Amino acid sequence: MKLNKLQILSTVRGEILVPNYFDYETNYKIYSAVASVTLSKSVDTFLKEFPIDKEIKKEQTSTEQITTEIQFQLDAIYAKHKKINYSEDNIRTFGVHTSLSRLKHSYEVCIFLINLGFYFEANTIIRLIFEQLVFCTNIADVTNEEYAKLKPGDLSLSSTKIGKLENIVSDIEIGKFYGDLSNRAHININEVGKYLEYDDEIKQVMIVERSQNLTLVSAILLLTVSYIHQIVLEYSFKEFITEFEHLERINGGYKSIPNIEFRKKIDMYHNLV
Repeated sequence: MKLNKLQILSTVRGEILVPNYFDYETNYKIYSAVASVTLSKSVDTFLKEFPIDKEIKKEQTSTEQITTEIQFQLDAIYAKHKKINYSEDNIRTFGVHTSLSRLKHSYEVCIFLINLGFYFEANTIIRLIFEQLVFCTNIADVTNEEYAKLKPGDLSLSSTKIGKLENIVSDIEIGKFYGDLSNRAHININEVGKYLEYDDEIKQVMIVERSQNLTLVSAILLLTVSYIHQIVLEYSFKEFITEFEHLERINGGYKSIPNIEFRKKIDMYHNLV
């Protein structure tokens, strides 16, 4: 089962991964099994003392709402990607296809970390995804002949050169966004102790810093990146797409169509932080 299809069930002994389609009653029985061991009681005894309230319905948190929306968006992205009948005789289209396809796993792990509350770890992967989208944008117009002339270490197609993406995306300040991502993806050396703690009982270093608000920010960042992904997908395969949803041709170039609904959602989620 994919990581992003799992949910976290917290117990006094740690956390358990269960399929996200399990209902409250099933999850409570699993929790009871773990709790009964901790309390040295049978499961039946625990359930008699702490019966299941079948009227309780778990409501999604704001973060879960966003990750659900991200997953819906990703399903649409990869369904569209799969339908593109592109040619592999050009190195750029093969490179873009490979890079964007592999990002499925990056998104999956990132959503999993966000649902766990590990915002810092998620932020580093979000930055990785963004830089791969930058790379795909930069190689989208490179011919085989131009690629053959590139020397090892050539930075002209670097994943950190955001100028081309800045010119294409109209409703996100790409430079500011990338700067924010970079700041969030690095630990200040003076704050290392804030994130790590050595557990004498298990003789391991544990990650201890979590934050509901900062995890919500991570979810918003990933939602933004998945929106950029839609634009990059169309731009990278533009000659193989007959109808654009996110791009328009302007003065011989391409510009993303401003997405008012997306901006409203981002502003709404930011107000929750």
